[in-house]
Amino acid sequence: MVETGIMEMRGYEVAQKYVRYRYKRELTRKSNTTDDSILALLDQINENAKQENSNKNPTINSTQRDYMAGEVSKDLTMRVLLPEEIVKAHDEGIIHFHDSDYFAQHMHNCCLVNLEDMLQNGTVISDVMIEKPKSFSTACNIATQAVAQIASSQYGGQSITLSHLVPFVEISRQKYRRDVRAEFEVEGMELDEQKINEIAEMRVRKEVKQGVQVIQYQVITLMTTNGQAPFVTVFMYLDEVEEGPALGGAMLAAVGCGVYHTVEEAARAIVRVCDTISPEPQLVEAYEKHYATFRQVYPALKGIFPEI
Repeated sequence: MVETGIMEMRGYEVAQKYVRYRYKRELTRKSNTTDDSILALLDQINENAKQENSNKNPTINSTQRDYMAGEVSKDLTMRVLLPEEIVKAHDEGIIHFHDSDYFAQHMHNCCLVNLEDMLQNGTVISDVMIEKPKSFSTACNIATQAVAQIASSQYGGQSITLSHLVPFVEISRQKYRRDVRAEFEVEGMELDEQKINEIAEMRVRKEVKQGVQVIQYQVITLMTTNGQAPFVTVFMYLDEVEEGPALGGAMLAAVGCGVYHTVEEAARAIVRVCDTISPEPQLVEAYEKHYATFRQVYPALKGIFPEI
């Protein structure tokens, strides 16, 4: 169209030069542009590739294989898949077309992981059906395995919420209660419900701490098939679930694991004000009167509470 317009304006020489220019540009766009960049990758001197993603170690083999495939994708993206004006703007630094090393494939970029569905209804990992976990610790293991599999099949980050793990705290709690009750029966001990619940709760707290450690250590040390460490956002909002005490236990476990230095720091990072309840002024006087009476009655009756 361009050369036709020039010819109509009798600019024959200009039209000839334009045709030759366009032909050379087409040859450049169609030519192989990956050899030098791949060789530079193997020699670890390809700075563009090394700096494209900070969560990849360019010195290990799996990362280099992924980068080599990425160079082919970049070549296809710039020569064939993108409009010329986008490529020109990228080359001139007007814009930066990020993740062109994955653009040639139909891949997802970042996701919010529906752990609730995967854990409650089962999921498939490496062609193996994973059923609903029977404990909190198993749920944590499955969650980290899901994170690793997803990170190996997409580019970008992912987000999970601990609220999807919380229901499994109660499953573990009921399991420990059954276990402790059975242990009492085997030993011929009196079935003291309060004592059974106390022992079961101690075991639950220990499992919650271990589960949080599993998530922390596995996510930190995992390496995906494309040679990168998965980067994950973990939401811990107490108002997402009814099982507030379990997430409170998770907060304590996070402090114990060193994620937070103090309980106060964990609370500042996690706790959100979701509602504020103010006293009704007309009832304050009546409540104050009854509270004063309670302050006198409670110490007087405290000694006979066990009998009641």
